[in-house]
Amino acid sequence: MKELGQLDYIAPAVQKGNSELLEWLNEELVTLGSENFFHQAYEETLQTHFSEEIKADDVVVEGQVN
Repeated sequence: MKELGQLDYIAPAVQKGNSELLEWLNEELVTLGSENFFHQAYEETLQTHFSEEIKADDVVVEGQVN
């Protein structure tokens, strides 16, 4: 089973007007995405908690703009 319930995204939030933090965070997310950080973290920490049919792409949204 690849889905249970409604789809949700977990994302950082920045207080309105804090453009310095927002810019840093956006740059950091691009860097981490280009390094495949989130897929690697999934494989190292979460993969064992899911069945073999669940892949990182089913859980991780990396390098996508929504």
